[in-house]
Amino acid sequence: MLRFLAVAAMTMAMVSAFALYSINTGTRKIVEQVEDQQQKKEALISSIAILRAERAFRARPEVIEPLARKLGMAPVRGDQYVPRSVLQVSKQ
Repeated sequence: MLRFLAVAAMTMAMVSAFALYSINTGTRKIVEQVEDQQQKKEALISSIAILRAERAFRARPEVIEPLARKLGMAPVRGDQYVPRSVLQVSKQ
C-alpha cells in the first residue's frame, strides 16, 4: 500500500510539473502577443500624431495660397456674392 501511495504521489508530481510547464509556456506566448500589440499601438499613435501635425502644417494659409494660385484660383471678388434672398427665391 505504501508503494502504491509513493508511486501515485510521484505520478501526481510529474503530471503537475508538466501542467505547470504547459501553463507557463502558454502564458509566455500570450505575454509576447500583448507586448507586440502594445508596440504596434504605440507606433500607430506616433504615426497619428505625425499625420495630424502634417495636416495642420499643410492647412496653413501660407502653404495653401501658392498651391491655389498655381491652379488658377484667386480671392473671391465682391461681384461673386449673391444675396440670400435671390437664392431662396430660386429654390422655390
